[in-house]
Amino acid sequence: MGVVMGKKAEDIYRIAEGATIGGWYTINGRRVLGSLFISKGETKLFLQDEFPINIGDIDHINGELHNLEKITLVRCVAGSFGSTTTRGVIYYTAEIFPHFIVYGKMSFDPSLKNVTSSSFRVDDANRIFNDFDAFGTFFDNGDLIDSIASQYRQSYGREIPIGPAPRIAFFSGREVIVSVDTALGVFRALNSAGMPSFQTGTRASIVGRAYADVTFGEPISFGETINRVSRFCAFLGLIAGRPQNIEWVNIDIADGSEVVNLRVYWCLPPSRDGGSESKFSNSLDILIDAVMDSEEFSRVLTGWIDLEINRNLPRERALGCYGEQNLFRPDRLVTAANVFDLLSQDALPKEPQLEGCLIKAKEVAKTAFKALPPSDERDSILGALGRIGKPTLRQKISHRAQLVIDAMGVNLKEIDVVIDESVKCRNYFVHGSNCKIDYDKNWHLMAFLSRALEFIFLAAEMVDSGWKISEWYEKGSSLGHPFNQVLHEWDSCAQELILLRAKDPSSGG
Repeated sequence: MGVVMGKKAEDIYRIAEGATIGGWYTINGRRVLGSLFISKGETKLFLQDEFPINIGDIDHINGELHNLEKITLVRCVAGSFGSTTTRGVIYYTAEIFPHFIVYGKMSFDPSLKNVTSSSFRVDDANRIFNDFDAFGTFFDNGDLIDSIASQYRQSYGREIPIGPAPRIAFFSGREVIVSVDTALGVFRALNSAGMPSFQTGTRASIVGRAYADVTFGEPISFGETINRVSRFCAFLGLIAGRPQNIEWVNIDIADGSEVVNLRVYWCLPPSRDGGSESKFSNSLDILIDAVMDSEEFSRVLTGWIDLEINRNLPRERALGCYGEQNLFRPDRLVTAANVFDLLSQDALPKEPQLEGCLIKAKEVAKTAFKALPPSDERDSILGALGRIGKPTLRQKISHRAQLVIDAMGVNLKEIDVVIDESVKCRNYFVHGSNCKIDYDKNWHLMAFLSRALEFIFLAAEMVDSGWKISEWYEKGSSLGHPFNQVLHEWDSCAQELILLRAKDPSSGG
């Protein structure tokens, strides 16, 4: 492994984009020479040995870099195997594709429950946790600078010449912005003042960078750690208005009486599509201001996590739609409608009471169709009969929409029309059902219906978690959040739907 010319010595061993790093890896008890190529989803370990390399079903690989730093490759997938002959000597090779690279003072077994905490940063952290008064500058009238100069002289042994217009930069010292005890662990948003602060003879600054950490009630596995970090990041993306790119992740490992901090390189981290990216325009648009209203942030985050046990699947699907940002396709609308069918019973309306004659007719029909030979048509009718007496998709969406309307205190114009057309549009793309609105010519309305369904679902989930949507709605916006955007266009799009539906007498209401 040669030295790369033109690079600093310390850069040779940095696990960063574009790096190639040499080291030794333990494969089935044998030390094997390897080169690690770092490149997002294409990150791979290239192994070379004089004996055939048998990877088998290895989930993780431990190793040591040439700078003696320990490394663990987690969730490894075997790639190609081969051999090469150099000067008459045969060398065997193998490619390994890891999902995570964990490195630091020690290697570890990711299957063990020994992770006590994790810290991470998302790219919108400074805007989500906009602790405006934690950092600042101001002109001093002379009193403070004298005190600072005196302490500086005592510490560094030299005088500071003071001019007529001193200016002071400061960090208030508030490191913990908000702390929330959730079912997944104690979540904290923190200020980092950047240590050390940048200083030269002509410039001094204190760079603030917000980040988060989670301390678990008891040690958990690496896989569960990544799962919990992902769930917190999904929540932050929802309140921010777009999915979050994860910039870095660290974990703390319990090693006997010592706690060891390790860095994590995530080869395929959650990230948003830059091609359809929604711009983060203003902190005003964030659904909850964790700095100014830490109580509400704590209440909603706690409630959101508590409800996830029963609602994780529909939430994941809905957040997946939401995460497509400005990319609208028929599949997005179909999924946004279908998530309401995945809701747990506690989020659905009560089942309607059937009249006696309808119950009897249903049972007679079921008996008749059950007697028929199995077929797709028979099973389809039996499925439809089984849904009689259950809330329909329209009823489920309407129930959740009413929850949002009641909490917001603002009626959404023609909400019944919007919901009805959403279901008809969904049925058209799934079953080819009758749909008189040409969505190829009215693509913007399909996009509106997708956003409307996502808003109803996710806003209702937030309200169930304790969100005061009325306070958020009343403070105004700069249309930087998808919720603001769909509400802004609601009246005009609803009116356009009514006009287009009126052209077809059979479309109904």
